[in-house]
Amino acid sequence: MSITLIALAAASPLWAQPLPQASAPALRPTPSTAAPSKDAPGAPNVGPRDLASRAGARDLRSIPGGQIKRAGTYHVATGTWTRPGNGSSRTSALGGPAGSDVVYSNTSETGVFTVGIGSLSFPGQITYDEGVLPTPANFTPGLGTQPDRGIYEITAFDIQYCDMDSTPMSSGWTYTFYESFDPIGDPAMTGVPAAAVVALSGLPSNGCWSLTVDLTGGSEFSMRGDGAPLAAGWQDELARDSFGIGIEYTSAQMGADAGIVLAGDPDYTGGIGGFGAGTYFIDPSEAGTACGTTGFGAQDGFTIVLGPQIVRTPSQYSNGTGCGMASLPYASAYMKLYATEGPGTSVGSSYCVANANATGSIARMSAVGSTIAATDKLRLEVSNMPLNTFGFFLTSRTAGFSVMPAGSQGNLCLDGVIGRFDDTGQIQSSGPAGIISIDSTAGQWSVLAQPLGGQVLPAMAGERWHYTAWYRDIVGGSPTSNFADGLFIDFN
Repeated sequence: MSITLIALAAASPLWAQPLPQASAPALRPTPSTAAPSKDAPGAPNVGPRDLASRAGARDLRSIPGGQIKRAGTYHVATGTWTRPGNGSSRTSALGGPAGSDVVYSNTSETGVFTVGIGSLSFPGQITYDEGVLPTPANFTPGLGTQPDRGIYEITAFDIQYCDMDSTPMSSGWTYTFYESFDPIGDPAMTGVPAAAVVALSGLPSNGCWSLTVDLTGGSEFSMRGDGAPLAAGWQDELARDSFGIGIEYTSAQMGADAGIVLAGDPDYTGGIGGFGAGTYFIDPSEAGTACGTTGFGAQDGFTIVLGPQIVRTPSQYSNGTGCGMASLPYASAYMKLYATEGPGTSVGSSYCVANANATGSIARMSAVGSTIAATDKLRLEVSNMPLNTFGFFLTSRTAGFSVMPAGSQGNLCLDGVIGRFDDTGQIQSSGPAGIISIDSTAGQWSVLAQPLGGQVLPAMAGERWHYTAWYRDIVGGSPTSNFADGLFIDFN
């Protein structure tokens, strides 16, 4: 089995003045017709095959014998398996790494799997699903303990799938994770960048399987709970202020029925209060959830993308586990996420006046994480940049204010010895969201090894470090550069 994990960040070779011109990413063609509304009336409670017929597509299959076999836990860092013990009756995977919390749990099995539009064996077909990693910024009151985390470091995830190909160990799946998600469209079209891509190959086949993908040891990735900074106007709109998962079947066989196991339904896992059960912030013991749990923010439907076609599949799946039929059918993928706390507290103070860029806005610095330098948990971000333009971060231990230096459109908020974050992966495109960021917990930089002139120095307790960003801009049709405002952080 082989697994490739790519923490996505637009990379570029080292570059010097002038700043390079960014190019717009290729997007999928715009569909000629609008996707069905997620609020379309639900189908009645009928059997999976009848329901598939009513939906006009052979998109559902019953799990053979109702049996989902445990493959165990695959450890990415070592390329080894931990197999399940004998005599266990549970069909779930083995669980996440020690010290990790469950942050999303959509596990109430339905007895069916979906093969999407006709079959997931269509090359290039991607099924998108969604959920919420709660933070104080987007948490719904009354659903348990108020979460206190802003960013999570994903350490593992559980999946369930079916692949009926008889070739041993031939199944393959790619999971793409998004920090913010529009469930009606394709993330490639709505401009949401991927947080990570996990490509799995050589997985068990010829049946239905449950397994844990363990990312500890260097393959972890960060996801913020609040998706709004990536997509203006999405704040507190549950359908969009959520994370997304793209699931693609990538087996070389491409012939037999294969698909993701369906799970979740708040109607029989505790109503609206059942959302989020089985996680660290709501009922971590999973008490009273014998039928499994429904993920917080899980929506009733998938978005399926096949080339230029985008299809929303609302309310067309029926529960049949014996725990009670759903009053409304539900469509959501089996998924459990494990995480530790990433850098999540807003830190630093803004200073200095920046100039507006081509968007008419000021590019603004922000940071989340810890001011305790030794923890090395800090994420720098600049937002409100022009779209699809390159930039990188600058730092100094001295504040300053230079008006339009060297013909720049902006003001430089640093003085003294200045360091450039221009190493591999640190020079980034702002993309369709107009944002660049570097995260020490993702290995993109280190608080303990910051560039300063020709040196690499650690931030020390009692020191104040200043940060800004330098980026390409356009004024009156002519290329130039600009700066974000300044942000200083007092380390302790």
